[in-house]
Amino acid sequence: MKKLRLILVAILLIFTLASCTQIVSNTADQIRLNNWKTVLKNESIVTMNFNEDIATFSVKKNNKTYLKLKGVCIFDKDSLVIFDEKTSYNYSFDYIVTGNKLKLNYGGNSITLKKLKNV
Repeated sequence: MKKLRLILVAILLIFTLASCTQIVSNTADQIRLNNWKTVLKNESIVTMNFNEDIATFSVKKNNKTYLKLKGVCIFDKDSLVIFDEKTSYNYSFDYIVTGNKLKLNYGGNSITLKKLKNV
């Protein structure tokens, strides 16, 4: 009986230590495992969020959505591509991550988003 308790405690300890938290192991994970946002001078709100491999990039102002890209997102070492489900078009962004900032470049324009703190 004492041996059975020891085994049960060991199993519980293993499950406790082997938790299911997400671990950031590369730049793509750092982007994908966080939510990103910025507010522009014209008060537009730009966000980028992820749900597993699905990315949502949106631009809103006064609760009206001006742009929304949503679809499968694929990363390489310096760019990401969102295959927009609605338009069936690929949108390719070059990116640079420094600290809590994500700089996205598209078509010669750039925008810097800030990482939101996880609640």
